[in-house]
This record gives sequence, structure tokens and C-alpha cells, in this order.
Amino acid sequence: MLKSKIGNLEAIMLILTIVVVHTILSLPTDILKTYKSSSLLNILYVGIIAIIFAYLIFKLFKNFPGCDIIDISEYIGGKGFKNIVGVIFISYFIISSSILLRNFCETLKIIYYPMTNIYFIIALFVIAVCVANHLDFSATFKANSIFLPLALASILFLFFANINKFVPQKIFPILGERIFSNFCDRDY
Repeated sequence: MLKSKIGNLEAIMLILTIVVVHTILSLPTDILKTYKSSSLLNILYVGIIAIIFAYLIFKLFKNFPGCDIIDISEYIGGKGFKNIVGVIFISYFIISSSILLRNFCETLKIIYYPMTNIYFIIALFVIAVCVANHLDFSATFKANSIFLPLALASILFLFFANINKFVPQKIFPILGERIFSNFCDRDY
């Protein structure tokens, strides 16, 4: 089996694809349902917190050049801790990708294929991913580097084309009902 690494550009585009797909498909409705008028402020707070955490992780990784989180966990806790961290990462990626695939396929079913069974749509995507990965794993990342800028340009175009429909006064009250509701679930 041929092992190939992806470049920095492909890795950045892959991460951007995950963030953009999650942001466009499910994030706006979830945030608006939960936080109502304080949604914009909540996105700003969470973005700042995420940037701070990413900066801290970047600073910590500078002490371990050429290592990833699995290598660092082996250095800190040995082989057992490395296995635990590996299982946690694999579980996280399987669960999050399956939830994202299900949400995406349900959206496709509602919009384009209302009479089609959801499992058939999911199976088609799984088969397409398996075939693409079997042919050439890095080709998927290189194609992603071409299509993502086009998708981002179209999303930005739609945003700026509808900017006159946004009413800035509707973001008030700035903290919503109370500060606690910005960061915690409303079912408490």
C-alpha cells in the first residue's frame, strides 16, 4: 500500500471544508434556536475562545517538533495512554462524521429526494467515498483544494447579495435573556 502525505495547502483546505460544511448546514439553525437574539455575540465569544485554545495548542506543539498528539501522549503517559488517546480520536471522528453525514443526507432528502429512503442516500455517499479513497487517497484532497475556494466564493457572494436584508438592530439585547444562556444549554 502506498503511503502518501498531504501538503499544508490540502490540510488547510480539508479543515476549512469541515468547518464550512458544519457552519452552513447545521450551525445557524441550532444557534438561532438556542440563543435567539444573542446568537451573533455567542459566535463571537466562541470564536475568540477557539482562537485562544488554538494558540495555546500551537505554543505547546512548538516544544515537540515533528510530533502529533498521539506521539505526545505516548511521551507523556506511555503506550497505554497513547492507545487511549487513539481510541478517543477514532471514536470522535467516527461519531462526528456519521452525525454530519446523516444531517447532510437528511437535508438532501428533504430538498431533492423526498420519496427516497435515507439509508439509500447514505449508502451512495459511503460507496462514493470508498471508491474515491480506493483510487487515490491524495486525489480527494487535491480536488478539495480546487473546489473549496469556488464554494467559499459562492457562499460569500450569496451573503453579500443578501446583506441589505440584514437588520443590525435585531441583535439586541446583546446578551439575550441572561449571560448564562450564551454558553449553556437552555434545558437546565
